Amino acid sequence: MSHALAGCHVQPRLLGVAMDADDQPTLWQTALGLAGIGMTNAVAVLLGMGLGWLLDNRFGTSPVLVIVGLVVGIAAGVVITRSDIRAYLDGKGAR
Repeated sequence: MSHALAGCHVQPRLLGVAMDADDQPTLWQTALGLAGIGMTNAVAVLLGMGLGWLLDNRFGTSPVLVIVGLVVGIAAGVVITRSDIRAYLDGKGAR
């Protein structure tokens, strides 16, 4: 470890919720973090499909762009979920 980072302390986080270094996450913190991941996935999929539906109506390409929007929404949900889980694991490892 470099001397510049020797005094740094990384505060652990549970899915976006900051915790003290000695605290264990409560059941509610865990449940809210997981519910946030679920809502993020739902919103990503619905936005992708909604945008696809609007474009399908505009260009008359039904259901092609709805399916493309669904795939893009699922991919966005996976990327966001992976990022949230990685941040959780990195925070947990900082103890």
